[in-house]
Amino acid sequence: MKKGIALFVTMMFLMIIITIISKIMGDYEKFITIDNRYISQNSILIKDSVESLNKLSQNIDNYNDLKKIFISFPISDDDFKVVYSITPIFSKIDINHKNIGPFLDNLMQFYDIDDPILFKNLIKDTIDKDIEERGSETEIILKNRFFQNGKIYNYRHFKEIMDYYYKITGDKNIYKIPWQKYIYFSNGNNNIVCEAMDLDLKKFLELEDIDCKDLNRSENRILENFDIISFDKNSSFWVDINIKYKQQNIDITYDIDKKKVIKIENNPIY
Repeated sequence: MKKGIALFVTMMFLMIIITIISKIMGDYEKFITIDNRYISQNSILIKDSVESLNKLSQNIDNYNDLKKIFISFPISDDDFKVVYSITPIFSKIDINHKNIGPFLDNLMQFYDIDDPILFKNLIKDTIDKDIEERGSETEIILKNRFFQNGKIYNYRHFKEIMDYYYKITGDKNIYKIPWQKYIYFSNGNNNIVCEAMDLDLKKFLELEDIDCKDLNRSENRILENFDIISFDKNSSFWVDINIKYKQQNIDITYDIDKKKVIKIENNPIY
């Protein structure tokens, strides 16, 4: 009986994904002749994706259900091609988290970063709002008055920090770290869902042996410091919907529990 229910749920997810594809292709044909077509297409893609996620989220009771929506697939029809993917966000660490230091230490040691103290200070001096330097040349805003302080807003902003670090040190290893696998960009106050973390992230957090079904935050400083919790269908869980087509690269941050869009970014592909 349980296998039958699981198969039914899986088929339901697949049907909704197929619906997304059909609507994208149909709506693309409607708007292909409009001069401002990218704006029109983006609006349609975002609207259809969010509506479909709203339907999907109604049938998620546990993390195994949630995992079924983490997919990536291409869609193509004549001259139109879309690469569409849904990935978890609360499987990562918000780079703006106040306790990011120990994680960065372990990560940079593994990737043999030449000056981890400098890079960590660059991050901390970007996140805080003052312009007092933690070390030599660690306030980028003093070198570039257009640089944003107060938090790290997105990957483009984060790459400015990497580029600045590389300019000072010549250390190419900073680019070898798969940052987007481990970090995301918010306000520093979100949870990490234990079941969603991969083995590498657990390693860098020194949590390789943790049991996600039986977390005792009061006895584990790391769990407490990084707000790591077990999956709860009644708690927020953010996913990233990434849509690439033509010169467009759309990222939609969506909260499965709240059924709402947190933010939308459109970073053109050059």
